[in-house]
Amino acid sequence: MLALPLSGVISKAREISGRDDAFVENAPFSGLVEEKPVRALAALHFAAKGGEFPEWAWRAFLGSDARKNDDPKLIWLTAKRLLSYRRQDISELIYSLSEWVLKVAKTLSRNHEAVFYEIVTRIADIIGSDPRAGASAIIRGTGSRDWATEALNSPAGKISQALFNTPSTEGVKKGKGLSENWLSQVNRLLLVQEEPRCHSLVIFCRNLLWFDFVDPEWTRKHLIAALKSDDIDDRDAAWAGFFWAAKIPHPTLYRVLKDDLLAIAKSDTLSKRSHEQVLAGILLSGWANVDPAEGKACVSDDEMRDLLLKSDDEFRSHVLWQAERWSEAKKEATGVSWSDEIERLLEHVWPRQIAAKSPRISARLCNFAFSSKDRFVKRANIVLPLLSKAEGDSVRMPNLRKSKDNIVDIYPEQTLAILDVILPENAAAWPYGIESTIDRIGKGDSRLSNDPRLLSLKRRWDAR
Repeated sequence: MLALPLSGVISKAREISGRDDAFVENAPFSGLVEEKPVRALAALHFAAKGGEFPEWAWRAFLGSDARKNDDPKLIWLTAKRLLSYRRQDISELIYSLSEWVLKVAKTLSRNHEAVFYEIVTRIADIIGSDPRAGASAIIRGTGSRDWATEALNSPAGKISQALFNTPSTEGVKKGKGLSENWLSQVNRLLLVQEEPRCHSLVIFCRNLLWFDFVDPEWTRKHLIAALKSDDIDDRDAAWAGFFWAAKIPHPTLYRVLKDDLLAIAKSDTLSKRSHEQVLAGILLSGWANVDPAEGKACVSDDEMRDLLLKSDDEFRSHVLWQAERWSEAKKEATGVSWSDEIERLLEHVWPRQIAAKSPRISARLCNFAFSSKDRFVKRANIVLPLLSKAEGDSVRMPNLRKSKDNIVDIYPEQTLAILDVILPENAAAWPYGIESTIDRIGKGDSRLSNDPRLLSLKRRWDAR
């Protein structure tokens, strides 16, 4: 390949590429790309001057990981070569081209900012004139769309990410706005129609808090408008980006989004099904944290209670899971004493209605009650009104068989009260090891030996 004239490199590489046998694949042009990238680019440019744009060869060159470490001069030369070709000639290279731009964005934008913006504009114009050219490499299946994954693997998503690797995104100040050149590229991508616009929305809404910090007026006009859009794809893509970031908005932005967040949590939309855990955490945080400007929480007790009642079991379970995880962290890490807040949530906010009770929720509440020896009595009294029998389901409970400092031995009466409520009539569904727990209750407090609740549990166990 090194001895050939430039005119023969591409044709010879095509001729000898392929497999000699089942185990050896010849890829001479890929080797040239790695070892002699300048010569590889020269061969591609020679072919282009003759009207030939072999996609396989350009893909090998642009897609090589070695491009990340190219000299700034080679990156600039590659960009200038690509910009010299007609739009229709490189439209078939759009995916490889956008992937390359993402790789070299940091270097190219710092050394040749105008050229960087020029090539981003070229890609945006190509997918703007033919949105199908900007299709994601991810083939959509029959299930729900994964907008985030689609965006990461699409031309629009890649150049949207590339924009965040430029100097214009560094050292920004609150409310001072964004560089005109940089923002014009964002606006151009948002003007693209159909799926490529959605792919850009995912990336931009993932950075919603950053946009709002720098330019809140623009953010409300373009990104928050997409979150509230009547266009289902726009809205789902925008929320996919927002939830992907998994960041809690500051109080001012939270108030703008609160009604939408509550509505999603009560719905059966894609935005909820795909991001339920993050959504639960954001709403739970809004309930526990006080908005300094308002002197009250962003989400009131009544709003949280209504939400928990009108949402589903999956969402309620995520709320409990998140509160438990935060309760295990130090107050300094979250700014809130979640050990206290989760108790307040269950005692004063959690709905008592049958619709909010289930075997799954009961199991999680039991785990919560038994998770703290020091707080067990208080927590047992809090969760008892919220429990239901685990009829028709195997009972999942924490390990109560520890030999030392066992909660059952220390607080047998409260343990009995919980077991009496949660254990189903069918003793065959009771958890493994429950017999020893029942025996320990009577040993822990002899006065409970004749308690009707304990006698009933023993009778059902013996009759299984």
